[in-house]
Amino acid sequence: MLVPKNVFGHFRNLLSQALLTLIAEIKLQEQHQQLTVSPRERSKNILAYLHKHYAEKVTINDIATAVNVSPKECIRSFKKNIHQTPIEYLLNYRVEQAKKLLRQSEPSITDVALQAGFSTSAYFSKVFKERVGQTPREYRQQQDKTINS
Repeated sequence: MLVPKNVFGHFRNLLSQALLTLIAEIKLQEQHQQLTVSPRERSKNILAYLHKHYAEKVTINDIATAVNVSPKECIRSFKKNIHQTPIEYLLNYRVEQAKKLLRQSEPSITDVALQAGFSTSAYFSKVFKERVGQTPREYRQQQDKTINS
């Protein structure tokens, strides 16, 4: 049985239209989900992402993509609920993780920096001193004195 050529073209057009309609519906559902997530829930999702990925290179775009919002909305809603930007929180969280490593083990300062998500030990030392008031080495020495006392 012979099928006219235009039938295949017509079928292809119908299939393309159905696919485009499906894509548009998926986009509408994603937009609706974004609107129904409360700012508090969004902040929880951001926190979960930061806690899971703190040791990796993380950008505001990565965070925003993970929670399905724009970078501006990501910063705005997080700051409203947590009172700091996601990146400020991330740095503070990394410092807290580094403090644990400095207290619990003997890796080098560079290893601690890398395990906590800092790209260099110099940057790590700078951020650590700003937030803790001591260099990582001074902090470790103080912890050692406290334990041995």
